[in-house]
Amino acid sequence: MDDSDNDDAVLAYQQIIENAHDLYQLMSVQVTSREIVHRDRVAADARMMQDYFKCVYGKKKFHCRFGMYRPLFLRILNKIIEMHPEFEQRLDAAGIMGHSPHTKMIVVMKCLCKEVPPDNIEDYTAMGVPTIYRYLKRFLDAMMFGFNYRYMRRPSHDDT
Repeated sequence: MDDSDNDDAVLAYQQIIENAHDLYQLMSVQVTSREIVHRDRVAADARMMQDYFKCVYGKKKFHCRFGMYRPLFLRILNKIIEMHPEFEQRLDAAGIMGHSPHTKMIVVMKCLCKEVPPDNIEDYTAMGVPTIYRYLKRFLDAMMFGFNYRYMRRPSHDDT
């Protein structure tokens, strides 16, 4: 094999790499405006509180829907609020109340316990999919760092 064959092989390889690179490059699109979706978060939050915490669904239904009883749900929620202040209910830039901590936790539990994709619950919760994913991540971080010391360890003699 001489130098000209070697050079041809290198050029062919470079062309293949460039073509493959072009396949995966997205065309640059300039975003001129964002689509604004008006959701009635306050009404969705009130509806969810009525459904799950003002006894429309009783204790058994709550347990069936989330795999845990209400006191455990609230205990986990309080611990997550301690660790991530983002889970607290806050005003947004427009002065409208955001989602309540209960709504955020219900969304996370629906995704994790019932394996419901966020796309399917965004209408009921009036919460966008990226927001749901953000709360899922915050929840998992809080679970990892808040409960790790107690539940993610080797069992001791007292545990058995």
